[in-house]
Amino acid sequence: MAGLESVCINWRSVAGGARTGVQRYAMEVAKRLPVKARLLAPDPRLRVPGIGHAWEQLALPIMSRGEVLWSPCNLGPAVYARQVVTVHDCAPADHPEWFSRRFSGYYHRLWSRLLPRVRCVLADSVHTRQRILSLFSVPESQVRVVYPGVSEAFLEPGSVAMPGDLQALQLPSRYVLCLGSVEPRKNLPNLMRAWAQIADSHPGVELLIVGGRGPQHIFSAVRLDAEVKRVRFLGRVADELLPVLYAQAEAFVYPSLYEGFGLPPLEAMAAGAPVVCSNRTSLPEVVGDAAVQVNPDSVSDIGAGIDAVLSDGSLRSVLRVRGRARAARFTWGACARQIAAILEAC
Repeated sequence: MAGLESVCINWRSVAGGARTGVQRYAMEVAKRLPVKARLLAPDPRLRVPGIGHAWEQLALPIMSRGEVLWSPCNLGPAVYARQVVTVHDCAPADHPEWFSRRFSGYYHRLWSRLLPRVRCVLADSVHTRQRILSLFSVPESQVRVVYPGVSEAFLEPGSVAMPGDLQALQLPSRYVLCLGSVEPRKNLPNLMRAWAQIADSHPGVELLIVGGRGPQHIFSAVRLDAEVKRVRFLGRVADELLPVLYAQAEAFVYPSLYEGFGLPPLEAMAAGAPVVCSNRTSLPEVVGDAAVQVNPDSVSDIGAGIDAVLSDGSLRSVLRVRGRARAARFTWGACARQIAAILEAC
């Protein structure tokens, strides 16, 4: 990047919230960019509601001072043209019923102004690119697909020492793992109904669900059946625990209704977990033939997919081999190099 000495990065979402896939994406790419990066975020002492959005639209353009700005977490200042924005998915526009009216309305209005103005819009998948082009007046040449990657820690989970926090979870010897916050798109009610149908066929196996409850001011409410047997919610766990959690799972299930990419199934494949995932949106693009794909609207189909993996050791072995090979195609280094080249062209 000889022509670009530094870049500003919109760090508001990373500095101010829980570490979800979007924040992890920003962190993984930022530390690999071959250029000096200025991470810009609001003063953490400012706790006024809505101050983050106001800072992003009013203060961030001034702080960027005409430099190239990368906004890696869906939103950026609408008045700033010399900018690259990563849009991870268009769920607030495609499915406003999953979100509060205020949240989905803000995203749609801001995207309508922001995306046609900036130099380039990055999409995590072909699916997301197609949705951006369908929803907003953005030239095709302005929307580029750059796939996220998978961290090296997931590729060699056996090298990760057993952290004390993981031991404290008292994991069962056999379990099916799901990683997803309690929000509508993650489809946890159908997963639990599916598990209820097959749990008796696998008496020594538990269903473990990792993830916190989505913020109530953003997401619509989700009701879960508390009576389903052998289901345990672990809540949020530290990122460093995930490689071993994936690797020790008998199966990883991800019945999401909508994803812009889907890091968890990719990470699970990298760690050697046989994957059962939804056949919707971007997920087939990510997993290819390395996972059992199921209809997320069909409780019986989800159950049959999990049952097939738990019952067939040969299938698990095939999925492990295919999954590791598939995951190896997605690296953060390649992702960062592509983004760096796009930033330099701005």
